[in-house]
Amino acid sequence: MKKIIAAILSVAVCASVCLSAGCGGTGNVSTDEFAYRTEEKADYMDSVYLTDYITALGEEELADFAAEGNSNRQGTGTKGIAVSSYYTTRVNGEEAYTYMVFTAETTPHSFVLLDVSEDRFEGGKTLEIELSATFDVEKAIVLPEKLGVEPTVSEGRTVRFTVSDHGTYTLIVNDERAPQNSYTLFVRRPEKVEVPYGYTLIEYKPGLHFVDGITLTSNTILYLHAGALLVATGEPGPGAGTGTGITGFINASNAENVKIVGHGVIDLSRIPWGQNRGIYMNVCNNVEIDGVTLINSATWSMMYSYCSDLTIRDCIVFGCRQNSDGYAICSSRDVVVSDCFARSGDDLFEVKTYGDVAENILFENCIAWPDNCRGFGIIQETNSDIKGVTYRNCSLLYQLNDWSEKMASFVITAGESGNVSEILFEDCDLFYSSVYAIRFSVGANDETSGVSDFSNTITDVTFRNCDFKYPASSRGIVKFRNVTDNPSAISGILFENVTFGGVKLTSFADLNPTYEGYSAEETPAVTVK
Repeated sequence: MKKIIAAILSVAVCASVCLSAGCGGTGNVSTDEFAYRTEEKADYMDSVYLTDYITALGEEELADFAAEGNSNRQGTGTKGIAVSSYYTTRVNGEEAYTYMVFTAETTPHSFVLLDVSEDRFEGGKTLEIELSATFDVEKAIVLPEKLGVEPTVSEGRTVRFTVSDHGTYTLIVNDERAPQNSYTLFVRRPEKVEVPYGYTLIEYKPGLHFVDGITLTSNTILYLHAGALLVATGEPGPGAGTGTGITGFINASNAENVKIVGHGVIDLSRIPWGQNRGIYMNVCNNVEIDGVTLINSATWSMMYSYCSDLTIRDCIVFGCRQNSDGYAICSSRDVVVSDCFARSGDDLFEVKTYGDVAENILFENCIAWPDNCRGFGIIQETNSDIKGVTYRNCSLLYQLNDWSEKMASFVITAGESGNVSEILFEDCDLFYSSVYAIRFSVGANDETSGVSDFSNTITDVTFRNCDFKYPASSRGIVKFRNVTDNPSAISGILFENVTFGGVKLTSFADLNPTYEGYSAEETPAVTVK
């Protein structure tokens, strides 16, 4: 499984080619429709190798690396990724490349990027995973639990489990309510790239690339090959700025037909805190983001403003810095975010508005680990209406920090002047939350700006077929906050076939509700069935 790939330390292997109908392109396959198409892979399994720029750490280096995430949340790192100090991995007996990244709250998080073709799971075939830990392991679980993967522990430091499909498998060892030395196996289909004639193809091939920044224009595809490691230099790139001038390390504005594809990895640790987002797209149409991994963004990892026909799939976000949000969908329409993972120090799968409405947005099969903030929902900024947002089959693994009563795992907030309606959480699950499992809030708060007269509402919010295993907040499980003059500002709330701690809700009292802004005679309009 291991590939020997020389690290290219000074010159980036990057090509930009305009693929017209006359040239036939530079890809593996040329057809009447596509100038470039990657070959279909069969009987294929490989772990992604990220060059020997990524090294193992000594004992003191490991302590410094862990502290970089836990205590330097607004600083600038040098490398956001290292060879795992906690695990080695074997898949069907072959060693896989195991790395680790900063976290905001715990020891570094280890992971493996594994590309596996469809046929490797046909006919009941499986992957046998064996982890050797550098510390004692007494017990282990794999999350989300609904995957049905049951690991075994033997010899004190060996964990084994079986994988029968593509997916994201997170291993938690020893204390399941205080996770340390966490590990995630990403089992993904090999990258598939198709470039139509007339598009510009920008490629970063396997190897090490130091990059100031990338600006994309219409009809452009950025292909980050598996094994490509892009390291942001920390120098001001084409989208650098501060305050309202912040854009992105990868930036597109007023563009259409833009794609970022491939299983390459981008380390943003060198960018000073607050200077640049990871990916920023503004007023773009027909956008596709597929397979990219972002590490330690200086501020929001991905932000999409005033975009339409946006698809984000199979992406990974790791971060530790304050404001290193995951997937921020802002004033955008017709959006699908699917099969994505985020663990970071701020909000993760979120919808906001800054002057135009947000509607028809789907998050599906996504996994969140919000170390410090909120996991899924309508987070805060609602300058215009938000309507028709669905979270389906999404899993929240851990929310570990209860520093503010504003924090919750699932949130519905109308913090400015817009209304929020038709929000559905379906077949979602929560493993552990140290704050409210669910929080509704309408009206001004300490994050509100520029609004004094609130007449907005939260209506028609449904939680259906959801399971919350450890909704552990001492403040209560569900918070209802209404600080407007309208006692009915939160209404039409439905809990249908929802369980807390393994017990199905049958009454409003089962929510263990907490109130703010309600009189003794007032309660929000909630139905439980």
